[in-house]
This record gives sequence, structure tokens and C-alpha cells, in this order.
Amino acid sequence: MNEMNQQFRTAPQPAPQENSGNNIYAQRLQEHREALAAQNTIFCRDCGNPVDKNASVCVHCGFVLNQETFAQAQRMVEERQMREAPRKRLLGLIGSLTGDQNLIRQSQITPAQRRQYRFQAVGKVYCTGCGSEVEQGQSVCMHCGYVLNPTAIRNAQIRVQNANMKLERSDLVKSYLIPGYGKRMYEEYKDRCPQIAEPCQKAGKINKIALITLIALIIFL
Repeated sequence: MNEMNQQFRTAPQPAPQENSGNNIYAQRLQEHREALAAQNTIFCRDCGNPVDKNASVCVHCGFVLNQETFAQAQRMVEERQMREAPRKRLLGLIGSLTGDQNLIRQSQITPAQRRQYRFQAVGKVYCTGCGSEVEQGQSVCMHCGYVLNPTAIRNAQIRVQNANMKLERSDLVKSYLIPGYGKRMYEEYKDRCPQIAEPCQKAGKINKIALITLIALIIFL
């Protein structure tokens, strides 16, 4: 029995069958690691492929990575087309008068048709920082901490700051004593800090009632 076990252990093992799906995943993961090591690459949020960190559009799928630089590039293209329009019209006129087909063809050359750029990711969404798959609408990548939506994060920070703001005692006293001060405080903070707006509003109402009462006493006494 020991001899049979020894023969089994020393026998050549069969080669593992290749799994194309796993190979593709491993290849993509290796590409991501190499791109991260280069420190000049980000990953497309739509298709997950590595692109240059300064790219405004993904060269793989056409997803717009940076809307500001993309808009600037589009304006530059339109301005160049406008500058070239008079020259093309002149070439067309000369070609028509002289019968020069080459000039006519040059006047008819139009810029290449624009690709169908996309501004919203569809299907799977990938982290721009590490290439990992993330949930749609997620603001921060749970894998690497990359901020996917700076606007949403900033708004959340502002909401937290507003929720943590406290009513200053001096503002509350002024709302009691100065006519109209409580109302101004309420209008300023009603949408973002109700914990400040509501006490000042109540103090302002008390001030208004007290002021009306004082005026009535002065008039009738």
C-alpha cells in the first residue's frame, strides 16, 4: 500500500484546464497594476480600461472623463471650422470658375463625424483610481478611497457642517432685543440650519409682541 501511495504522489499531475474568463480577468488586473505603477494613468469610469490621467475622453469607449476640458476642445474645433470656412468657400468658387476638380474636392472636405460621446456611465461602473467595479451613484470607491463624485462629497460635507452648527448666544439675545434681527436670522438659515433659524424666529416673534405691547401702553396710558 505504501508503494502504491508513493507511485501516486510521484506520478505527473494533469495540467489545469485554462479558463478564458479567468485569464481575461487576470490580464485586466495585471494591466491595472502596471498602469497604477506608472502613476500617470487613471481608469475609465465606463469601461474600466486604463487611460492617460489628463485625457478628457476615453479612447476605448468615448466616455467623457473631464467635461470641462472636453468642452474646451469642442470650442476649439468649432472655432477652427469657422476660420477655415471662408477659405473653403473661396477654393470652391475658384474651382468652379476654373474647372479644377482638386480645388472643388478640397472645398468639400468636412471634418470627421463626431463620435457618440457619452456623459453617463451605463451598465458596469469602474473606479477612476483603481479600476475596481463600483456601484452606480457611489461617491467614494470602497476599494481605494478615490472620490468618484467630488460634488456629492462636498455637498455632504456642507450638510454635516450645517447640522453641527450651533446657535450663538449673542444671536439669540439680539433676536430678543433688536427688532427684525430674528427674522433676518430665520431667512438666512431656514434652509440649511433649522436649529439656528427656528429659535431666532421665535425670539423675533416675542420681540415683536413685546414691542407692540410697549407701543400700545405708551399710546393708551
